[in-house]
Amino acid sequence: MHRHLLAAIGTILLALLCLTPATPAQAREVDLGVITVKSKAQADRIRARLLKGESFEKLARKHSVGAAASRGGRLGLVPMKRLRPEYKEALKGLAPGKPSAIVPTEEGYTILMLFPGTATATAPAPAPGKPSSPVVKEDRFRLARQKMMAGLEALVAGNQAEARRHFSQAVGYNPRQDSAPFFLDMMEELKAGKYSAKAVGTFAEGFLAMLQGEVKGALALFKKAAAQDPRLWQAKLFEGNMLGELGQKERAAQLWRQVLKQNPRAALAHISLGVQALEMKKLEEAKDQFRKALAIDPDLATAYYHLGNLALRQGDLKEAERQLKAAIAADPYLDQAYNDLGLVMAYSGRLDQAKKYYRKALDINPEYAAVHLNLGTLYARQKLYNQAIDEFNKALALMPAMAEAHNNLAAAYVLKKDWPNAIKHADIALKLRFPVPENVLKAIEPHRKKK
Repeated sequence: MHRHLLAAIGTILLALLCLTPATPAQAREVDLGVITVKSKAQADRIRARLLKGESFEKLARKHSVGAAASRGGRLGLVPMKRLRPEYKEALKGLAPGKPSAIVPTEEGYTILMLFPGTATATAPAPAPGKPSSPVVKEDRFRLARQKMMAGLEALVAGNQAEARRHFSQAVGYNPRQDSAPFFLDMMEELKAGKYSAKAVGTFAEGFLAMLQGEVKGALALFKKAAAQDPRLWQAKLFEGNMLGELGQKERAAQLWRQVLKQNPRAALAHISLGVQALEMKKLEEAKDQFRKALAIDPDLATAYYHLGNLALRQGDLKEAERQLKAAIAADPYLDQAYNDLGLVMAYSGRLDQAKKYYRKALDINPEYAAVHLNLGTLYARQKLYNQAIDEFNKALALMPAMAEAHNNLAAAYVLKKDWPNAIKHADIALKLRFPVPENVLKAIEPHRKKK
């Protein structure tokens, strides 16, 4: 199961979200899409197709030369004040979902499109004439996930227009997240009559079950969706993912290869094959699959992450750092990449940098138990035992059977000469079959009560 999935305006910076509808001229941020091509004639043709209702994202992927092309030209929420003057002029009076006039730039000819503005129920609407309340950067990750869930629920209910609106808003909050663009593409294919609505609804139901950890239930629904419409390759992809989770590796690989025959540009099938190869210790095969995924989608954060994780396992810290930083550039909300980058920094002795990356991972996902464990280990290296113990306990609050956290607590309590707690956690680690170091066991043995 995978979690997992800029043009000339420049990098998207965090700013303030507008919580009430506003015209582009009034808005502090706009959810913006950009298509840039090299010739005026091509721009005219694309604009005409957009006016007829063709998919902006699909046309951007196929024709745009901008850096956001692989994300369907979607930049997400962009501060108006950061836009170049000719873009601001083109956006004046532009309705969401309609293409702008063609804007000549040094890169070529650009078409802009606004997507429906997003609003949050977590903050009250501002009083008339007053500025809207800010939403901190980390909220965007949460809001994108909320919109994704709302889109899936609408799709299960058969409300395709509402589902598309929610998926589009999810992209606005986090354009580098994988799942929302995946479903937006599916919605376009559904609109074009390439998939049956019934099968797509069943697939969405399976996706919800998967997100809730119901592997067998999700498997049954993905299999049902594939039977309802054999053209829906996404159902076979995730059927394979669920079979992989259940240990049926050969059947899973067969399905992923079928997906690639049906759709050679299904980058996520290469990711699935790569992850399975990694689990089977076929490292070069795994690396090859991740690189094939990137050849299809150069913005696929999960591919960079897995290449970085693989390099980390092999002890190539320089390559791991390069790939993990590329993963974060592709998806600034990828908590796994921040955690692994923290490990790279810790292994190379850059402890302050390691701490920074661990904290960033926890800013994004406070319930990431492994990061609390890693941060505690870092504190222990710095002889900050109370902070280390606090982090190990946070890890255990999230995962009570995390044997390594019990082991590390035992070691930390030995250093503090807190023998009852040292004995308690060493014994739990041993029950969980963790190899508690001999020196820890020797230190606590004299302090055990004789029976």
